[in-house]
Amino acid sequence: MKFSELRGRAVVNLDDARKVGELDDLLWEPAGWRTVGVKVRTGLFSQPVIVPVEQVKSVGTDAITFSVQTTQAQAGGMAPAPAQSMEQAAPEAPAASAAEARAPAQLTDLLGSKVLTDTGTLLGEVQDVLVDPATLAVTGFVVGTGGLFARSREIPLTIDVRYGDKLITVPAPLSESTDGDRT
Repeated sequence: MKFSELRGRAVVNLDDARKVGELDDLLWEPAGWRTVGVKVRTGLFSQPVIVPVEQVKSVGTDAITFSVQTTQAQAGGMAPAPAQSMEQAAPEAPAASAAEARAPAQLTDLLGSKVLTDTGTLLGEVQDVLVDPATLAVTGFVVGTGGLFARSREIPLTIDVRYGDKLITVPAPLSESTDGDRT
């Protein structure tokens, strides 16, 4: 599923049957491409709320549901932290490298990133991000070239894909084998 299809979807708390807001973004860890939270827009002038991905129960066609109680049961009765503001979303954790030391990033930061093969061929820019609807994990990218007759292709996320400052590198054979033209 494309991230653009998820953005704006209602986010509902099952514990009190209340719509919290709408999906604004996903938070992910650049070191492992792991989705860690859902950023929820709660109102025009309100602070966004972060729902840890462990609390997400389902990604439905009309809404994303979550429950704090479900996570408490899974954790043996220990209460997880409630949804947090952006400033509180990412606790500092020791890391082995500079890439791992980065705080969670927003998925929308990937949009517009240039995609380059490890052999130095520019494939285009990230137009959308592919997300697994069951886990909200990043599974790949929709990469396209600009212009009137723009083509796009889906590039799957593998262990060899790297993310830097507005640049993503992918293995050359991977990008060539998934060269499906789309308009």
